[in-house]
Amino acid sequence: MSNEKAIDEVRAGSSLAWAFYHPEEATSIEAQVEVRLNATPDAVAAFIPPRGWSVDRVQWGDTLFLRREQSLGRGAVEEMLVEMLQYAASNELQFHSWMHGRDLDE
Repeated sequence: MSNEKAIDEVRAGSSLAWAFYHPEEATSIEAQVEVRLNATPDAVAAFIPPRGWSVDRVQWGDTLFLRREQSLGRGAVEEMLVEMLQYAASNELQFHSWMHGRDLDE
């Protein structure tokens, strides 16, 4: 799927990424979110996270797990998804998934 199509689906609310959205789990104004990006081993070795994000871990050899605190409001989550889809595409990475709340503890 093209990056533009993926972004259009996020904005339309039809993206599979929305399956991981549980706004009822927000217990405060901001919550921790995690985004997973697939990379090559070389990209992992040279990776610098985007501003406001930190690398929590690298798992499965080449999947970057990034975390940050942010609002779980729908608009904020939509913008985060678009931001990370664009970031992944512009850095030769692939957006894998995202999660928050109880899913982070599993």
